Amino acid sequence: MDDIGTKETVLKITSQPALGFILLFFAVAMSIYVALEFVPQQIYQAVNDWNAVAVGWCLNIIGIQVTLKGDLITHAGFTAKVVGECSAVFVSVLPLSFFLAYPARPLRRLAGILIGLPFLFGINIIRIAIVFIVGFSQPKLFPWVHLYLGQVGMILVVVWICMVWLEWEKRATAGLASGVFVLE
Repeated sequence: MDDIGTKETVLKITSQPALGFILLFFAVAMSIYVALEFVPQQIYQAVNDWNAVAVGWCLNIIGIQVTLKGDLITHAGFTAKVVGECSAVFVSVLPLSFFLAYPARPLRRLAGILIGLPFLFGINIIRIAIVFIVGFSQPKLFPWVHLYLGQVGMILVVVWICMVWLEWEKRATAGLASGVFVLE
């Protein structure tokens, strides 16, 4: 293959809208992940503590009385520590990058961020509560549910949020959308 044919092929591939989106998505995601490396540990600790409080609140609502001490949740002799990887901070970078990279109007992107990310954080609190319940009721299942079901579940929620937002965005662009995208 000659040099000119190779350049034309590269130009043809890189001019595809999907490739532009993918490259921008990865650039935004990597930039945010690098920026998160510079966030002071105290902020992550505050997020972990807040997650523990929110999980404790959820468990108390369903009648499971827990003891909280910072980022530690205890019930029936079982204690779990909420760590940074348990929060939705890192996984939220994916839908955030999706909303920012996709060619949509700024207000539609903002709607995705303001609705999608709190929804993701709320689902994550429920995930932690379920994993905690498994931990004290079926300790042998805890590692499996925590490491596999919980993580896969969160990835599926991220994909679902992005797909719902994308469908809403397509309908809005076509003039068919109404209401809040999560409810459609």
